[in-house]
Amino acid sequence: MPSSSSFIAATTVGERRTFAIEDLHQGISDPEGNVQLRDGTHVHALELGPELLQYTLNNEQEEILCAVIRALKAEKRCFRPVDQGLPELIVLDYARVAELGRERQPSLKAIHREVLKELPDLSRHKLARVLAMAGLRRPRSGPRARAD
Repeated sequence: MPSSSSFIAATTVGERRTFAIEDLHQGISDPEGNVQLRDGTHVHALELGPELLQYTLNNEQEEILCAVIRALKAEKRCFRPVDQGLPELIVLDYARVAELGRERQPSLKAIHREVLKELPDLSRHKLARVLAMAGLRRPRSGPRARAD
């Protein structure tokens, strides 16, 4: 199965709707391909929406991503040793970065403010682009954003 962030399915009344992939968690399926979602909705004819994953960051983009991880104080979660026998050889784990992206984060403005301490010439636009490339949901910005 491809990595997906959403799926399209038909409801019992024939309406085609788009659902978040998380809606399938704890769903109950039968042999005919029908699924009862955890909220009780019955769907069938599921089509996964493949997620475009781009994990090839250049050195500058990876530096920005690492600065974001440090700003969010998520180093222990996003970096891991290559091998338990080599604890000093640490790599960035993009799967863990994506998990971090599914959690509620401070606003883009707040993240940018923290990252500017380390990378003073970074534009907010470039920061948002790198976050999207790394599979992180773009944090909200503007008046409705959570001010942290």
